[in-house]
Amino acid sequence: MAKQLELEFNEKSETLKQLEKEIPEFRKHGFQTREEWLKAKAYDRAWNHMEQMNSMGIKKGAKKCK
Repeated sequence: MAKQLELEFNEKSETLKQLEKEIPEFRKHGFQTREEWLKAKAYDRAWNHMEQMNSMGIKKGAKKCK
């Protein structure tokens, strides 16, 4: 079989570091605008809060039934 060419890939090369600095955070996560990114983050925070409150309510309800 043919021997494959082995290339070394430096994950944090200078070019990649420069590109990471230039690309905004919202673009890295696939959003078109910063406003969409902030709205999604706020939604995630609210969702996590709701989940925490529901789990606390379930625990409190379980204690009352005993």
